[in-house]
Amino acid sequence: PLASITKDKVRRRHEKRGEESKARANNAMRVLRAVFNFAAEVYEDQNGVSRFPSNPVAVLSKTKAWHKVERRKTYLPKESLPKWFDAVLNIDTHHPQSKAGIVREYLLFIFFTGTRREEAASLKWVDVNLPEKVFTLKETKNSEVVTLPLCGYLVERLTLWRQETPGEYLFPSDESRSGHIVSPHKQLEKIKQKSGVPFTIHDLRRTFITVAEGLDISSYSIKRLVNHKTLDSIDVTAGYVVSDIDRLRLASEKVSQAILGAAKINQFEGVVPIRKGVF
Repeated sequence: PLASITKDKVRRRHEKRGEESKARANNAMRVLRAVFNFAAEVYEDQNGVSRFPSNPVAVLSKTKAWHKVERRKTYLPKESLPKWFDAVLNIDTHHPQSKAGIVREYLLFIFFTGTRREEAASLKWVDVNLPEKVFTLKETKNSEVVTLPLCGYLVERLTLWRQETPGEYLFPSDESRSGHIVSPHKQLEKIKQKSGVPFTIHDLRRTFITVAEGLDISSYSIKRLVNHKTLDSIDVTAGYVVSDIDRLRLASEKVSQAILGAAKINQFEGVVPIRKGVF
């Protein structure tokens, strides 16, 4: 019960959880703080006085007890891409729709689009238009619906993947309540061991952004591709820039070709050319 949570309990729980993960301890208390803020506005007694006039989580700010967590800046360096892609593309799978196969396509999708892991995981086929080479994110971190381009490499893979996964989600899972992939820890560890490349799923997003910046793609196009919200009140110029889908597609293809080149992968490898005179 909220009424039983005291400042001392908050402080001790935050400290205890911080022994396992400082970042998660901070996040847990931010959620708890939000719950108390909501309760303070909603729950009142007969005289209209809030039943929760003070927020016990405030003790962390007043005592400067929030854990200091440095923002991660890790990404996959260029020289590691051949080994990483070899491990991902050749991940052990006895059936295309096995969990290993789903994880493979999931990781490649994130790498070549720069989307957040949660946004990619919950993507449905109804929101993917392969003929138009676009996909739409409806549940995003900044609560904005966005339509983004698919590079040629992904269009080829997704066209084949669609035949293997006829269900609702691109990356389904029978083990999760949501029906889509959530935390493929075991498969990630196998890829790390086989490739010798330590990485997190979010590193793929950071690598996409790093590659884009190295290609001198405009910051506005990069933000649009990875769905970073731009505050027009801070960056006035951003309010005048319109990033249409064709412009973004050129940027997306540029990044994908750079990634494929660094990974030493031929985009059309395995594609059988049509012989002259067949049709």
